[in-house]
Amino acid sequence: MKKRLGLKVSMCLILALVIVFTADSYAEKLKIRIVVENASIRLKPDLQGEIIKNPPLGSVFEVESRAGDWYEIRVRTEVGVMITGYIHDMFVEVEGAETKVPEPKTEARTEKPTQQGVQTTTAAPPSREARPRRAELVFRVGYVTGYNISGSYSYSESFSSGILQNASASGTITTEFKSPLGFDGALNFFIAKGFGIQVKFDYNSTVKTTEASRSVYDLNWSWTSGGSYSSQNEWGVEGEVSSYVLSGNLLYKISTGSMIEPLISGGVSYFSGTSSVDTTVGYATTWESEGYRYVDYFAVPAQVEASLNGIGFNVGGGIDFVFTRGVALNIDGRYFYRGKIEEPWQLQGGQYPSNVNEGWTITLTQENADELASLIEPYTIDPSFFKVSAGIKIMF
Repeated sequence: MKKRLGLKVSMCLILALVIVFTADSYAEKLKIRIVVENASIRLKPDLQGEIIKNPPLGSVFEVESRAGDWYEIRVRTEVGVMITGYIHDMFVEVEGAETKVPEPKTEARTEKPTQQGVQTTTAAPPSREARPRRAELVFRVGYVTGYNISGSYSYSESFSSGILQNASASGTITTEFKSPLGFDGALNFFIAKGFGIQVKFDYNSTVKTTEASRSVYDLNWSWTSGGSYSSQNEWGVEGEVSSYVLSGNLLYKISTGSMIEPLISGGVSYFSGTSSVDTTVGYATTWESEGYRYVDYFAVPAQVEASLNGIGFNVGGGIDFVFTRGVALNIDGRYFYRGKIEEPWQLQGGQYPSNVNEGWTITLTQENADELASLIEPYTIDPSFFKVSAGIKIMF
């Protein structure tokens, strides 16, 4: 009788334990919802762990357990296999208030010895990905190359009269400018995952002509009676170029979940600026006085000023090296295009002294000045350029 009673008690205890265990197993699990764009599910509870998946905003998962600040969940891969993954609590919020919260796993806690005993601590992950970054401010300095603002412009003429068998004149104006230093700033604003708009300002420092810039003139003539002669001269060239570009771009940033993030962008650009050159050119002529024929040339000032205003475009890409959630080093390579600009040279009529025969002067009419100006090749400048720059990006 006692054995049967003991057997019944044992069976009741076992049944009670099964019921409790079963109820606990089927209790509602903790559910979490993704509340941050670009959230990452990783293979292990570490921000440097391999990324398994980037779940869409609003995705819901059941929690298997919690390890410190990480939730252990089950996730289906692209090939349909269910595997265990981990997601940081900064990317999620808990659904419902009356849910079962699994206990933290012991392996998420580390122990380190102290003089009094053992101190238990939990490693706190960096907060670089604590929330999505909606805007970025960039300041850079760079090297400008392919800036086609140097050039060479020639002119020539020939004539004869009376005993002057032939006179030929030619000249060349050479302009050489230094390479400018580039500065730029940009404001990026992201309107969707990875996609955004950009307002960008680029300034190229003012550059001047080098000593290699010269205006060279050569005059040769001969008489019917025999004898050939020549005269040469050269003058300096002074000029400068300054420009800036204002751009409106579309951009796309590739989120890698690591400290290196590529970015591409392109759009419409408005160019503005000026280029000016001042130099001297030669004007040859012949005349007769008191039975003698003379040949001479006169130094005439020449100027040109070109406006760089106009519409173009730009395209390029870069890389962010993210140090903290709010600061990164940015390297950018970009090409800016604007069509070539041509401007005619300007010469002024007036009184100019002789260079071959001392004491003579000539009155150069404005008509003759315009005729000589038309012989000089137009001043041409190409404001397109390629720039490589580096600087600091602030993300907020």
